[in-house]
Amino acid sequence: MSLKEKVVEELKSFTEEELKELAAYMTFLKFRSRAKFILLAMNEEEIAQLYAEVGNEDRAMAEEGISDYHAGLKREDTH
Repeated sequence: MSLKEKVVEELKSFTEEELKELAAYMTFLKFRSRAKFILLAMNEEEIAQLYAEVGNEDRAMAEEGISDYHAGLKREDTH
């Protein structure tokens, strides 16, 4: 079985929340691989704008995750 096949097989057991986390991490990996080349071609203002956009996305994901985390804690407290 190839590595790709193993990964696809493993994905079948992931919960929706785990898939969301994985998707975010994959986005980060793609960004990181491109960032080296992009940053070399950008000026300081463009780099600052890019970091601001990424920061906004991170805050939005964190805020979305907090409500899920809070709901999970409440479920644990009832058991």
